[in-house]
Amino acid sequence: MSLIGIGIAVAAVTMMGGAVAALLRRKSRPALANHGAVADAVAHRALAASQQAQMRPPLVVGDVVQFGLRARWSQGALVGRDHEGIAFVALLSQDGAEQQVTVAFAPPERSILWLTPHHQPAQVPAPTRIEVDRQLLDRRLLLSLTINSEGDAPRLAGNASVAIYDGPLGEAAVIFHHSEHSALWCGQRVAPDEWERLANVPD
Repeated sequence: MSLIGIGIAVAAVTMMGGAVAALLRRKSRPALANHGAVADAVAHRALAASQQAQMRPPLVVGDVVQFGLRARWSQGALVGRDHEGIAFVALLSQDGAEQQVTVAFAPPERSILWLTPHHQPAQVPAPTRIEVDRQLLDRRLLLSLTINSEGDAPRLAGNASVAIYDGPLGEAAVIFHHSEHSALWCGQRVAPDEWERLANVPD
């Protein structure tokens, strides 16, 4: 074969190889595009699930909550919402004659309030400082919420105010005020690593 013929053959092979490579690249592009779309969809679903989790109540009716050797099984709840979603949940339970209130807040707050109703009447409007059993507690938070009832709880709906108080030694109190129901709940703040949600037991 002459040098000219060899050159033509090499050029033809080179052109054919380039054409095959281009064809393979074109075929791979849709696959890569599909992979990217799937990854975007997965990320979107994960974000949506995370946002929904943040909207969920930190505790719900039927939860069994343990603090130390004590456990409470809630049969009702007062749920408070603000413009961002659920901000406050008061789980109501009872042990014999003792009424119990366990208060939780929306994430990122993980502490809970371990409370019982107090015989002292609730002060309305809630002051910046209250005295309970000779202990002074300062108001830390004042919430304006839309309340609804769940389970075996007082039938309340509409606007309510919730004032949260702290004492120097972990004491806590809540003044809950609704046009049809006001209460003072007192007890202590429980750190995130000191309480546990054991289970949910429907009534």
